[in-house]
Amino acid sequence: MEVDSSLSFGLWLRRRRIALGLTHAALAECVHCSVSALRKIEGDERRPSHRLAERLAACLQIPAAERASLVEIARGERRIERLRELSAVALPPPLATVAGPRAGAAVPDARGAAAARDRSLRRLDALDCSAAVRQPERRRGE
Repeated sequence: MEVDSSLSFGLWLRRRRIALGLTHAALAECVHCSVSALRKIEGDERRPSHRLAERLAACLQIPAAERASLVEIARGERRIERLRELSAVALPPPLATVAGPRAGAAVPDARGAAAARDRSLRRLDALDCSAAVRQPERRRGE
């Protein structure tokens, strides 16, 4: 990602998010902030807190050695031109994620999920059948 003179942290953030294939909602969930707050950061209407900047660095898959620099840039403590160094870092392949109880949880293969569901149903059927065998029906009058 090339850094030009008009680049801001918000624009860099937006480009990085898109390059990783993340939606506003997915990134907001990953960093534990609202979509509205994320849009304001991308629009340069506000700066992230120190903790939010750290979570952004992690979720945007910035190498650990570069995260402190990104936090300083995001907070306005370091010049924006330093993004050039971070931007040179190759982007990893995007992660398939699903919104759910764990942010960033990998989406299971559809065939694997169906096979697991079928195994579970067979186990339930077996339990149901074995329970019927163990407990004979009571006769009227007993």
